[in-house]
Amino acid sequence: MSKVHMVVDIETLDTARTAIITEIGIIVFTKDEVLDEQRMIFDIRDQVLLGRTVSRDTVEWHHRENTGLSAVIYTGKAEIQGLERMMDGMYREYNPDVIWARGSLDKDVLEDAITLPFKYYQWRDCRTLDEIARMDKVNNHNALTDCRNQMEHIRKVLYGLPELPSVDGGE
Repeated sequence: MSKVHMVVDIETLDTARTAIITEIGIIVFTKDEVLDEQRMIFDIRDQVLLGRTVSRDTVEWHHRENTGLSAVIYTGKAEIQGLERMMDGMYREYNPDVIWARGSLDKDVLEDAITLPFKYYQWRDCRTLDEIARMDKVNNHNALTDCRNQMEHIRKVLYGLPELPSVDGGE
């Protein structure tokens, strides 16, 4: 059976590990197919009550870069506790061999917010992979779209393969 990869991308309101998570995108795939795609947009109010943090600099950056933060923070309905259940369920269903994220911030924030089912040795860094392969970073600040871009970079570098269609045929 092909190696199973999981790509995780989050958007946050801080660069500290205690950051409020506004959204998450997750894609599970093999060399040949996308197995699952999930996106959750969070209600940030419950995270404020849990003591998660917001950075003025990060919020100002989102506004300067026009990342669509306003639309996301006002539409979020998911509670952060639901994320733990979803990730645990996806982990049990697909049993990924490796977990990919861009840099360490996403991993650190997720580990601070919830209990992750992943083992420490499963984590891989898309940023390092892109640097070694001399690929340009593509970041749209939409968690699921960013996961798709990272998945395509992983597939190109590891397997030399063309793009895969998404589970739903696009967003």
